[in-house]
Amino acid sequence: MQNDWDWGKAEKEYRAALANGPDALAEQAFALLLIFQGRFQEAEPHLQSAQTVNPFSTGQITNLALARDIEGRFEEARSEYQRALTLHPDALMPRVLRDYVDIELGRRRTPWRI
Repeated sequence: MQNDWDWGKAEKEYRAALANGPDALAEQAFALLLIFQGRFQEAEPHLQSAQTVNPFSTGQITNLALARDIEGRFEEARSEYQRALTLHPDALMPRVLRDYVDIELGRRRTPWRI
């Protein structure tokens, strides 16, 4: 998916991986592939499965938020970024992406320090 841009082959490989049972990373990566193709409804169960399997991972939550952002669901994206920061207050990526969502929502933010 990321190196060869062979979306069809990537989808077959993700489906094969998921045939062995739920795996948070495979579920989420497959969901992102579907989202990048505009297949939002098909991606939803995979996003939810990834969250069920690994609900406290900063990466999982951040990618869920990113998916919501790509879909234009900015308030939900912001909420997920904030959830990641509640669990992991020092995480940089959810903080940066939350601030970008605030820009998309027209909110003004005060500068923050790293």
